[in-house]
Amino acid sequence: MTTQIEEPQAMTFISNIERYYLQRHIDERKQGWLDEGSAKGAADVLQTLLQQKFGRLPDWASDRIHQANTSTLQRWALNVLSAETLQGVFEQ
Repeated sequence: MTTQIEEPQAMTFISNIERYYLQRHIDERKQGWLDEGSAKGAADVLQTLLQQKFGRLPDWASDRIHQANTSTLQRWALNVLSAETLQGVFEQ
């Protein structure tokens, strides 16, 4: 006769402290994803505006756009309105 030993059941209990830190981690990750999405959207808009006004973008301009944070991208997007050159967008 073979005796089967049951596998231990997974613990489903999470303490309040663990729940707090888990939720905090989730919230931080979620905010990071939102920030990344916002920066990507701003970069896409800026790139479209620059291409419309100045034509094909050189690599240096694309590199600067993809390395910038959201507030810088928004400032540059506003600069497109008054800049006479591509370099002027990034200098103002």
